[in-house]
Amino acid sequence: MEGEEDNLAVETDAGASLPTGSPLDFIRGELQPPKSSLVYRLGLMVVAFTMVLLPLLYFGLVGLFAYGVYYYAAHYYTMLSWGGSSRSYGYRGGLLLLIAYLGPIFIGAALTFFLIKPLFNRRSDNEEHYSLNHADAPQLFTLIGWICRSLNAPIPSRIDVNCDVNASAGFRGGWRSLFGNDVVLTIGLPLVAGLNLNQFAGVIAHEYGHFSQGTAMRASYVIRRINLWFARVVYERDSWDVSLVAASEDSDVDWRFMILLYLTRLGVWFGRSILWVFMVTGHLISSFMARQMEFDADLYEIRMSGTDAFVATLLRLKQLDLGSAIAQDQLVAKWKKERKLFDQLPEFIASRANDIPAEQQEQLFNKVMLQKTRLFDSHPADADRVKRALQANEPGIFHSEAPAVSLFTNFAELSRTLTLAHYAELTGEPFAEKFLAATESIARESEHDYAADQQIIKGYFHGVATSLHPILLPEPKGLVFRKDTDLIAEIKQMRQQMQELLPVAEEAYSALKLADEQVLGARQAHVLLKAGYQYSPADFGIANVSLDVAESQAHNAFAQAAAALQPFSEAGKTRLGDALNLLRLPHGKTHVPSAVELQEEAKQISWTLARVGGIWDLLFETRKDCAALEILLHYRQQGSADNLQNTIENLCTGIQERVNQIQLKMSLVRYPYQHTTADVFVSEYARNKEYHPDPFQLVLKEGQSHIEKLIALYCRLLSNLITISEAVEKHAVDQTG
Repeated sequence: MEGEEDNLAVETDAGASLPTGSPLDFIRGELQPPKSSLVYRLGLMVVAFTMVLLPLLYFGLVGLFAYGVYYYAAHYYTMLSWGGSSRSYGYRGGLLLLIAYLGPIFIGAALTFFLIKPLFNRRSDNEEHYSLNHADAPQLFTLIGWICRSLNAPIPSRIDVNCDVNASAGFRGGWRSLFGNDVVLTIGLPLVAGLNLNQFAGVIAHEYGHFSQGTAMRASYVIRRINLWFARVVYERDSWDVSLVAASEDSDVDWRFMILLYLTRLGVWFGRSILWVFMVTGHLISSFMARQMEFDADLYEIRMSGTDAFVATLLRLKQLDLGSAIAQDQLVAKWKKERKLFDQLPEFIASRANDIPAEQQEQLFNKVMLQKTRLFDSHPADADRVKRALQANEPGIFHSEAPAVSLFTNFAELSRTLTLAHYAELTGEPFAEKFLAATESIARESEHDYAADQQIIKGYFHGVATSLHPILLPEPKGLVFRKDTDLIAEIKQMRQQMQELLPVAEEAYSALKLADEQVLGARQAHVLLKAGYQYSPADFGIANVSLDVAESQAHNAFAQAAAALQPFSEAGKTRLGDALNLLRLPHGKTHVPSAVELQEEAKQISWTLARVGGIWDLLFETRKDCAALEILLHYRQQGSADNLQNTIENLCTGIQERVNQIQLKMSLVRYPYQHTTADVFVSEYARNKEYHPDPFQLVLKEGQSHIEKLIALYCRLLSNLITISEAVEKHAVDQTG
């Protein structure tokens, strides 16, 4: 499968720096604040009215209860003198009469107290925050400054960062900042680690859309604080509540006083039930306003990054949310097993999100898009937000695929600092360095040098090596029945034979590559014709013959080239197998350093390589169909054809069936190298991680992922065996004569 193996290098953070000196170089146009909708303005009026009404109702209710207590105490004290002297009732009767008078006063006073006590029970805000300095992210400050000037929005007094998958805008000093521009922008570092510049700039513009909302943001803040007060009155329980319940259930308390306490509890419950209605009403109205504010802020993001980027960002945020949940589960498991946690949580969350199979992403996104906005949701459903974004159809003014981490001077160090602070907050004490594991270790798989694997293979086979004609060794047997001298002699013989066969092998290698191109070209032309497209035969290597003849000639040429290459490949395979067998004999164990470890490694690699070889025919056919599907999807962009849909569906069905067979065969084969997920199977490793909204493109990506990753695994396995084999030849063949 020539072509893949020359392009197997996995993407890394090589592009983690801005290609130019400033993010402003990516801006094409001006960021104009959108006009607020009528619904938004009406909502603001309703919230403003509610903001005034609900506190008045609250204090009016408290005042009503307080006045009721006063009125009762001032006008019904005469009941103590009913019937003359208390002697007329006796001691018990007088006591009951006293309770009858004082009871309502006690209950009313207790109810009033329980309703107002949250007002005096101030909560200290001891939440720690980490604020950025200009030196931490000069490019970020440049971008934010430009957005502020464009929107005439207030410059934040502080830019905080944390480990949440979120960003927010708020008032720095709470009520104290309400009538000024003392605002704070909070950015979750997982967003920085998981978004590109285009997406991240849109998120920042969204938050500055909130800053630009001015009055609405202040009104929303006030109504949320009012809702919080109502929630505290309704739900908060403190030592007073505990004491009231304990006293009413104390068996040593006089039964008459116990009844009074139960009536007090009933009164408190009744008062809180009334305020629950206020709370729900305020929450309902504030939720409506919050949704309108989100719609309005979305317009800022859409104008900044464009409609397509806005939709992609919504989906990416859902992916990062799921990645965060997966990361939490894996951190718990790692702590239980190793008593260690990763030292860069934002990058770890992003890596977990990136490792989610595209099929699972599709299920997540479909579920999200089916959700409806509910009355008490503070954010609109994503489907509604996407609908409005598509209606806006904005191209955006900021476009860059560079990673968002390029805005920061040393993101890794900042991430590590925030991660340590996050762990300390969770544990309640400083988190020791000895409990940290390097997050970079999970990225080593993606940073593996696959080009080096190819060079090792080509060096061993004198440049004549291709996955179109794979080298697949049989599994090693339990015993080696050949003498070491015979193996050494045959290794030398196979070296010589490879040299002698090299000219023919080089010619066959070139012919095989050419025949492969012809096979793929004929396959692509065949499906185009079947779909109903017109094409130029010369574009697909077909000249002066019919398509059927061209396909037949291409397959015959491929088979002939493979047969011509076979003797050279067999010589190399025999040489490789002999060296591995020699390692298992006393001679090899004596002369080769770390022979026992190398023997065990070779055994595991050979076992896995044999399993990978078992799906090679499926992989080869999948490659043909993927090439055909890719050309069809390309032609589809230029226009439809009579039988296009049916042809594409048949191709996708064939690809998916083969992928399913590969998945089944690889589902019990453990991936033999370090991976971001512990104990991963080859089937999971081969899955596509890149989502695409087009289901046909998604099938294509799934097929291509299996092709690329399994060929990469084949190359890595074979190069490792060759490395072991060359060590054996060096120490047990060449140096021993």
